[in-house]
Amino acid sequence: MSYELYILVLLMAVCGLVFVLTRLLSVRLHQAMGLSADVNSMMSHALGMRQWYVIEYDLTTMCLRNHFGQLLPDNGLTPDELLMHVDDAQRELIRETVKKVRLGQTDKAEIRLTWNATPAAPDARLFLNGHALLERDDVGTPRFVVFAMRDETTKVEEELRNIDMANRYKTIFDINIVAMSFYGPDGILIDANRMMKQLCSFEDKGEEFFRQISLFDTPSLRNDYDRNSHDTLHVCQHMRYPEVGIDKYIEFRVMPTFNDDGELVYYVVTARDITDGRLLYLQQHRNDLELQATNAAIGHYERELRYLLEKSNMLVWRSYPQRRTIEFSHSLNTCDFSITFDEYVNYMYEDERPTALAALAAKDGKYMSFNVVHHFYKTPIENTPKWFAISGLPLNDDKGSIVGHFGVLRDITPLMNAMEKLRKETQRAENSGIQKSTFLANMTHEIRTPLNAIVGFSDLLPMIDNEEEKRELIRIIRNNCDMLFRLINDILEASNIDSKPLDIMPADVDFAQAFDDICQTLAQRVQEPGVEFVKENPYDTFPTHLDKGRMQQVITNFVTNAVKYTHQGHIKVGYRRTPLSEALSVKNKELAAAIPSTEGLLIYCEDTGAGIPKEQQAAVFDRFVKLNEYVQGTGLGLSICKAIANQLGGKIGVFSEGEGCGSTFWFWMPMNQPQETSTH
Repeated sequence: MSYELYILVLLMAVCGLVFVLTRLLSVRLHQAMGLSADVNSMMSHALGMRQWYVIEYDLTTMCLRNHFGQLLPDNGLTPDELLMHVDDAQRELIRETVKKVRLGQTDKAEIRLTWNATPAAPDARLFLNGHALLERDDVGTPRFVVFAMRDETTKVEEELRNIDMANRYKTIFDINIVAMSFYGPDGILIDANRMMKQLCSFEDKGEEFFRQISLFDTPSLRNDYDRNSHDTLHVCQHMRYPEVGIDKYIEFRVMPTFNDDGELVYYVVTARDITDGRLLYLQQHRNDLELQATNAAIGHYERELRYLLEKSNMLVWRSYPQRRTIEFSHSLNTCDFSITFDEYVNYMYEDERPTALAALAAKDGKYMSFNVVHHFYKTPIENTPKWFAISGLPLNDDKGSIVGHFGVLRDITPLMNAMEKLRKETQRAENSGIQKSTFLANMTHEIRTPLNAIVGFSDLLPMIDNEEEKRELIRIIRNNCDMLFRLINDILEASNIDSKPLDIMPADVDFAQAFDDICQTLAQRVQEPGVEFVKENPYDTFPTHLDKGRMQQVITNFVTNAVKYTHQGHIKVGYRRTPLSEALSVKNKELAAAIPSTEGLLIYCEDTGAGIPKEQQAAVFDRFVKLNEYVQGTGLGLSICKAIANQLGGKIGVFSEGEGCGSTFWFWMPMNQPQETSTH
């Protein structure tokens, strides 16, 4: 009997406890519903009291208007006008935030701003807090940005009351959606809500398992929970119960609840399944690692690309015809500098510009690929002429529309310079080949002429009995031998000029005496009846240090050249020691200007022969140049004289008024030190 009474009392106690708990939950639920209704009523009342402002930003008209409340003028404001009402420090942040929403980068962004009622009265301020929301049309295109902002300048007490109500509402809401169960002081399960039953698989074997095992004997809490503690335990663990087929990761709290006397009444356990979140986190972590590796690889490739572009003198370029600009870069995602179409073509030489504009522009409404080479007289980087090889192909936007060109630009200035040098060298080689062919033909004729004379007159010599005629024949033979000797000597000298410098062997010489000896020999070559050979030796003695043989070679070539072209008048050869300051004759003012100012030895040969046209005077000292093909000579003597002048650091030139006016050839070489001379 006592046993049954004990059971009856226990059942009544349990029923009473269940009734109390149910009543307590019912009361709290009614309170929560009442508070929720009060909050909704207060929110509606707040909107009616103009504490909320809703502003609509039309992305088509770019105008902001009141949607709720009277914050803006009736005719609305532009974005710039609206920002004039905002503190300076907030304008840029608001501009960037609205830009992200307007471009669709986010559909919602928080907005905090301090609103000045008018620029004239900045002290009249409203502190607004809300969000910017993006509204799209039926096809998904951004159409409006809606700003819902609350006036936070109301009384603090009302704000705190609203916050308290919101927290209570949130607490009730969290209890409804979070798995929750009640355990007695002994750790035995009393009840669990729907979310907890689902979490613990009550539909299968879970309910029997969890009702038989104490809370403190579960693997999650065994030996880890202090039952004397009044603190809430919050932990994340691996919930693995093979007995009921549970293998999850959960986040749970154990909250001990005490009565007014400080006695433990029950434990409230809340739990949340974070298995999917954990998997998502792990996947996100793996994605982050892959993204970091990808970004590192992209950065590596970009550095390699930039290195290759810089070292190969190449740039990536993009054209934008609507803006009429061209952007240049050493990589694919940056812009190093930008220029307009007009600047681009104005950097080119004028004859290049039509081709450049035609390549950039659309032909018959279509953009075409192209490869061109342009010559620029300067660039945005260097103020020097440059050659660039430019290739481009049509550039498409995200919608497939062609918006310009994309390509590479390569500096080929060294290549073009090399090609130009090669062209000149090729032309020079071709000219050299022609000159060599002409030279060989001339050599055949020049060598044959004295040889024929030598052989012919040598054959006649035994048949002549008259001594005077024999002497004449011998003189002719000797002249031709001398001519052949000088011809061969000139050829040998000319062949060595390019390969090695001329041999210069200076010695102490009395040039006055040496000059007389040279002229005595050269006078015999002037045999034209109407031509007088004149020698001008202004000094009795002229001791100096020079190569007598080379000076004789210069004078001989001057006189020989004069003999060929002078058939009437005179051939005058002379020398003098002269600086530039010494006055020359009126006829030779140009000659004086050409002589360096330092003191030196001037040798000249004046003739009254055919003369030289002014346009041909610069070429007479080149090899194989003959101004008159009907006059015997190889065109080597004067070029050898020029080589001697260059070797001695001197100058050489010719003065002539033109055809039929005679010529004056001159040679000047510096003197290392003053010389003692005596004049006539």
